[in-house]
Amino acid sequence: MPLQSGQHRALLFCMLVGLCARLAVAFLSPLPWHSTDTFAYMAMADGILSGHPLSTFPNGYPLLIAIAKLLVPPQHVTVALIWLNIAFSTSIVGFAYDLSRLVTRDSSYAFLVGLFVALYPGQLNISRLLLSETTASFFLVLGMWLLLRGWFVSAGLALAFTGLVRTTLAPVLPVVALLLAIALRPGRELVSLLGGALAVWVGVQVAELRGLLQTSDNLGPNLLIATYSQSDRIDYRMAFTPGDLAHPARAYVRFALSNPLVFLGRRLGSLWQLWGAWPASGDIRDDLSTVSRLVMGLRMPAIMVAGVGFYATAASWQGWALAVPIFVLTAVHTALFSYWRFTPPVEPFVLIFAAAAAPASWRDALARALHAVKLV
Repeated sequence: MPLQSGQHRALLFCMLVGLCARLAVAFLSPLPWHSTDTFAYMAMADGILSGHPLSTFPNGYPLLIAIAKLLVPPQHVTVALIWLNIAFSTSIVGFAYDLSRLVTRDSSYAFLVGLFVALYPGQLNISRLLLSETTASFFLVLGMWLLLRGWFVSAGLALAFTGLVRTTLAPVLPVVALLLAIALRPGRELVSLLGGALAVWVGVQVAELRGLLQTSDNLGPNLLIATYSQSDRIDYRMAFTPGDLAHPARAYVRFALSNPLVFLGRRLGSLWQLWGAWPASGDIRDDLSTVSRLVMGLRMPAIMVAGVGFYATAASWQGWALAVPIFVLTAVHTALFSYWRFTPPVEPFVLIFAAAAAPASWRDALARALHAVKLV
């Protein structure tokens, strides 16, 4: 379904709004570019370049930093990475616009989604931080756009790289593959998707065998943090016993069986931290301001309205496909622990469904307004 001339203008308008907003947040606001994890990613990139890779976090984002360090003078690497974030985040606006159009078949909804994603606080805030969320968001949204466009090999590549950037999003690919097998029957589409993913997997295995990368080892500590911490006040420096470190999954299951009510409470607390209206800082070392909590709390009405929109689009496999990242991220982080910056990769999909829930009268009024200014 190619874009018409008016839709091209609408798409460019949304992306321009998104670009200006991201430039303002990154370069005109007093908000920092760095977080604690930023320095760990930088150290991983240096390890890749020196031939002594680290296993602190997943390798996807450090690989991009390493490429930037090869191509850009050292004094400009940080600014180059911020510009990369802005480019990725602005591109997400365009992909979300077209994904909405493909699912709802309505350019009015698409324009609404474009503006939502362009100005949504969570997307703006994460775009100025040198962390993996913006990169993960870009490849996840790109992968889903390629999937719905029918470019299955490329979709497999993008979704597999998403898992390399953030391991908690890795299950999106097999769940999407299962959906394809159910909706389209096992065939060329499924084989192409898995073939693209396999290419990434083989590349990573070769890089690890040659000592260029190390497999991330943060799943074990994450399981132990989920076992012994509450998501609203996590102490990332807590000490674990050698036995727990040797068998973190066993410790997790043992705690769940011996303390079922406490375990359930922590899982519900993690779910609240992920989508609740009044999040805590999630880190014992700092706290969130009231304004920050109010802004982040927008995700709760957004996900509730998105549920209505999902019901309206669930008749197609494409609607189900766009819901997969939301379900996967929610399930994984409810089982583990949650932090305020874990939701941005799936926020574009939430906003697509939220826009699809708009009443028909709103859509008609918006369509008339867009037609008047030649944006449809």
